[in-house]
Amino acid sequence: NVVPARTTAEQPPRKDPQMEYSKIMPQSEWKNR
Repeated sequence: NVVPARTTAEQPPRKDPQMEYSKIMPQSEWKNR
């Protein structure tokens, strides 16, 4: 789905796997992956 930038900015960010990973382990760790 293509949505205007302003709409995406207003809406809460989706839960992305990368976001979850960054929370679980340090960025340096998931950067290596």
